[in-house]
Amino acid sequence: MISDDVDDKFCPMMELPISDIKYWKRYCGVATLATIPFLATGLVILGVPIPFPAIYIPIVVVNGDVLMVIGLGNRGITFFPMVLYVNASHDYSSALVPLLIALKVVRDSFQKQLSKLELTVPNVADLMIDKLEGNNANLLNQNKQIEQEIANLKTKFKPSWAHVQKEIKKYLGIDARQKVARLE
Repeated sequence: MISDDVDDKFCPMMELPISDIKYWKRYCGVATLATIPFLATGLVILGVPIPFPAIYIPIVVVNGDVLMVIGLGNRGITFFPMVLYVNASHDYSSALVPLLIALKVVRDSFQKQLSKLELTVPNVADLMIDKLEGNNANLLNQNKQIEQEIANLKTKFKPSWAHVQKEIKKYLGIDARQKVARLE
């Protein structure tokens, strides 16, 4: 906040304090009037450029060690963000102080959320590992059962030579002992 010993009425002609949005609307109005000699190309209609001035619109005033005015600017047909910094105290201050404070708040909240996530991730990982181990045990059990079935089938069914000959004769239509003449 602006300290009490600082007079925030910078202009004796205006009764508005510098921390009031009305002050900055007037300031931006004067800044807009000052850009009239320096017009930028706006719309181009039928090859004729229509020049526009720069327009500055304050949206919010943030009080702190450094006063910040956040707004929107327009130059021609291009819009851009506008941030003005005013150091209203006797202390040395940089324009980055409010941004650094905001970044610190964001960092602290991010670290808080990250610590919650770090506590949650191992629990989720443990649950997934337990589920995968259970699935793995089921698959190993199924493999053992299949191997047992294969072993049982091998011991139950050992075909005799007569059975093999009968199957060959059934599919090929010839006696397995007959010799097939080769064409040379």
